[in-house]
Amino acid sequence: MNVIVVGAGKVGYTVAERLSRDESNNVMVIEDDPLAADKVGKSLNITLYKDTGSNPRVLREAIGTHNPDVIISTVTRDEDNLFICMMAKSINPSVKTIARIRDRDYLPPKDENGLTNGLVDEVFSPEMLCANVVAMLACLENAIEYDDLDSIGMSLATFLVSKQNVNIIGKTIIGLDTPKDVTVIAVYRGGDIHTEIETFELHLGDKICVFGSKEGITAFNKMMGVDREASEFVILGATAIGVDTAICLEEMGKRNIRIIETDPEKCSNTLRNLNYTRIMNGNIVDPHLLGNENVGRADALMVLGSTDEINLLASLMGRNYGARKIISEYSVPDYESIFDFAGIQCSIGYHRIVANDITKKLISDEEALLEMKYENELFFSLNINEKSPVADRRLGDVKLPTGCRVACIMRGDEVIFPRMDTKYEVDDKVLMFTYMVKLDRIQKMFKATIKAV
Repeated sequence: MNVIVVGAGKVGYTVAERLSRDESNNVMVIEDDPLAADKVGKSLNITLYKDTGSNPRVLREAIGTHNPDVIISTVTRDEDNLFICMMAKSINPSVKTIARIRDRDYLPPKDENGLTNGLVDEVFSPEMLCANVVAMLACLENAIEYDDLDSIGMSLATFLVSKQNVNIIGKTIIGLDTPKDVTVIAVYRGGDIHTEIETFELHLGDKICVFGSKEGITAFNKMMGVDREASEFVILGATAIGVDTAICLEEMGKRNIRIIETDPEKCSNTLRNLNYTRIMNGNIVDPHLLGNENVGRADALMVLGSTDEINLLASLMGRNYGARKIISEYSVPDYESIFDFAGIQCSIGYHRIVANDITKKLISDEEALLEMKYENELFFSLNINEKSPVADRRLGDVKLPTGCRVACIMRGDEVIFPRMDTKYEVDDKVLMFTYMVKLDRIQKMFKATIKAV
């Protein structure tokens, strides 16, 4: 696939890096900033065009030489991204256009089928996606990771077994009162990942990875045990993600929300988008302010400042004040290990959200759906065909390689959460989680092609 990425900032670089991993993709990046262009040119296996992407002449030349299937515009200004996509369509109507949008006001209207006006095929907003994840984590008291698979209407969450979950500690997975519309696909213990888990006994500190409907994920959270329902929320930082998180919480019916923001201008601009959220001006890393604002009383403290360094410092201070749950966002991949080392277990990788959303928009269902947090994990789908040796066999009769777990089977419009007596049928779409598994083994078993990015 030929792809043009316009802009090599934080988002554009992540998109180009993800797509260029696949040798079948031919990626061109258009960037006029010397430092950003130099970084992407030296680090990635791409074609670099040093010029202004919003210039129609540059677009015509790039489209003429690269013949793109897709153009993804990720420059700073929303209006520029929309213009670039519209101009690309006028040059080549068959090219697929994707615009990065920060501000909700710039989202193009959609028809009853969810399609845009045709001048831009799709939009993606990492800020809004990140905000939705943060808001869901704030309301799922036991969850430390969350991701939506909107294309199939399902979600993936990881729950931490803590002291408040006394009713499941010591129980086996098969002995849990698991909701019908979820599947437990893995248990993380220490540095190990376990998929053979039916008789696995749960211990304090275990992490349970669960796939299912949003309702099922919510029910699983309650089944684990909740000693106090989350109702008081504090957001540090009126960034785009911070404001969108407050909007998401309001839409979920939450009313006790506070935002603390250092910049007084941002405070005044934020109020126009919110109905129930209170906002105050103050330094989000001022320990006296955080103490006076009783951030330790919050059921969820969401640290969404402008830099990773600020977020790390504010998270540590929030923990010092006794916040029940801290959710922090980081942008630079290297900070993932730093947050883990600091004991901030609920941290959101902005780069991973960007990469996963682009993957979902560009890569077919037979390829990887989701980049998981840990190395050598994959979550993908494959189709059962008439040549597959597993067709018409029960799941319990098919021995999968160690490290494989079937999450669900999609049969037409029906989603089937597997049991041992569930049968594979021709034309089924099987969603599967794997860890440390060579994909050629899965391909041979199912006679299906898998391509992981």
